[in-house]
Amino acid sequence: MATITKQKGKRGTSYKVRVRKPNSPTVTKTFSSKSFAEKWARQTELKIEEGTYFDEAEAASHTVADLVDRYIKEELQKLAESDWRIRKRHLNWWKGEIGTKALNRVTPTLLVDQRIKLKTEPNDKGRTRSGATVNRYIAAMSAAFGVAASEWQWIKENPFSRVRR
Repeated sequence: MATITKQKGKRGTSYKVRVRKPNSPTVTKTFSSKSFAEKWARQTELKIEEGTYFDEAEAASHTVADLVDRYIKEELQKLAESDWRIRKRHLNWWKGEIGTKALNRVTPTLLVDQRIKLKTEPNDKGRTRSGATVNRYIAAMSAAFGVAASEWQWIKENPFSRVRR
């Protein structure tokens, strides 16, 4: 059940929405418009009933940089040292490019744009990367997103699953 409270302050009138559902935490948000508050309340109640709201909140609370750092710390240690160094370089490239993005903002379209950038920009030696090298970069990051989806429950699905190699 959502309740909307009108609040008057120095900056004018605002509307605080509180959504409470049995067996779930209370969710609150403040809006400058009552119509926005009502719309958000309806959408949030529906998402909580469907069981998707808190999944989205988890994905929004982590960035790609958080994902890369945790994956390097916990998962890469299991690989041979030579593989570990190469994968770490690939993951750090992704971190440098899209590290500030929240996980829920990483879309297949963004990943395709990054794939094109990988293919066209020169590497350290001044040459463009081969298709196989681009696929290795994609595979390294896809593995990290796979762990985030399956083990850490940070996201619902791996966005790389919809990107062609």
